[in-house]
Amino acid sequence: MPDFQVCIKITRLKIMGLKKNDRLTIMACGESDCKRRNYTTRKNKKNTAGRIELKKYCPFCKKHTLHKETK
Repeated sequence: MPDFQVCIKITRLKIMGLKKNDRLTIMACGESDCKRRNYTTRKNKKNTAGRIELKKYCPFCKKHTLHKETK
């Protein structure tokens, strides 16, 4: 089950509305012990077929780590 903060972010994105080819993606921390779902973002299905990997700040690890797209 996703964290409460992620649920709030998902609700905000649904209110803003996604475009036709956009897909809501959830980013999880890539740190070996953390793996928390901290961020959400939009991804265009046609332009980016693979999984997104971004370097973002994890408040639980308290450092910048690689965040990967989850299923």
